[in-house]
Amino acid sequence: SVDERLSWVHELYARVQRIQDTHHLGDKQWEYCNQLTERATTDPKLRAQIAAFLALNEQVYNDAGGQRPKFPGGSDDYRKREYTVDRGALKWEVDDTMQKAVQAKIGDQRVAGYQGPEL
Repeated sequence: SVDERLSWVHELYARVQRIQDTHHLGDKQWEYCNQLTERATTDPKLRAQIAAFLALNEQVYNDAGGQRPKFPGGSDDYRKREYTVDRGALKWEVDDTMQKAVQAKIGDQRVAGYQGPEL
């Protein structure tokens, strides 16, 4: 019912404390999307299809996220990675040829003035 949905939204806002923070869920987005799926449909086949779609996207998201620099100002060579996603077969692959070429060209250069830990 509409009242149940509104109650759920109010509970979500209470958990995150600030409404403006609900748009950035980070790695919690997958659980959230699965919760929305459960609320949106009772069809088990459709739920399974959506869950598989979300799992595929989560894998790519996690791979890309694991390549980001560990500190602000770090190399953004991870942006050179090229993903190919086959949603029909629920498979993905990454071509990191360009990323490796950039790494080879710049080596292990540090940002001028960076005083953080050695990574």
